[in-house]
Amino acid sequence: MLAKLALAFDGIAMAIFVESRTRAKDALKDAETKLKTILNTAPDLEWLKDINGAYLGCNARFERFVGKKEYEIIGMTDYDFFDKELADFFEIMILPRPVREALMPTRKWLRSRATAIRRRWERPKPRCTTIWVS
Repeated sequence: MLAKLALAFDGIAMAIFVESRTRAKDALKDAETKLKTILNTAPDLEWLKDINGAYLGCNARFERFVGKKEYEIIGMTDYDFFDKELADFFEIMILPRPVREALMPTRKWLRSRATAIRRRWERPKPRCTTIWVS
């Protein structure tokens, strides 16, 4: 009798575990969908990078700008897509705000190595914030 009770308890515990894991996976998928929607509806070039400057994701405009699909961009850095001068400029953008603002110009033309697309970049207003994703 005790063995049957233990077996029933194990079954209930497993069902609860599977259900909670399924809910967590669904919530993660929902969050990813929302993030992708936000990125792709933005009118500008949008991307996510880790603390080392490697791309974690981007929007469709950024894909067109560098001439690659998102799955090809993930894990790459600015040095893979842009000449050294422009890649160095982008590296400045991940520095703390006081250092970044002292080093960067107010405007710059951006050009991808892979495409002929040019975009004008202007320094963000002081209230803009860099958000790190880990």
